[in-house]
Amino acid sequence: MSIAMPAMHEASDVIHEIHNNTEGVIHHNDEASLFSGDELRQFAADDADAGRSIGKILSALFIYTLLAMSVAVWWTLKTVGH
Repeated sequence: MSIAMPAMHEASDVIHEIHNNTEGVIHHNDEASLFSGDELRQFAADDADAGRSIGKILSALFIYTLLAMSVAVWWTLKTVGH
């Protein structure tokens, strides 16, 4: 059984155009762009900031889980071991 996945080449083409565009003007399929090049660069910067923030949050939650489980194991072994 296979699952049909939608083609993602259109979105990747737009991202490729944004990163490789040196003129600051985005052209895609000869349509007027909804956002200027500066706005698209700001979106990309905001996206990167959000990714870093999410990474920090996930790392902190992972470390918290390790500490909490270590305390729970220590407490369990101390309590049951006697």
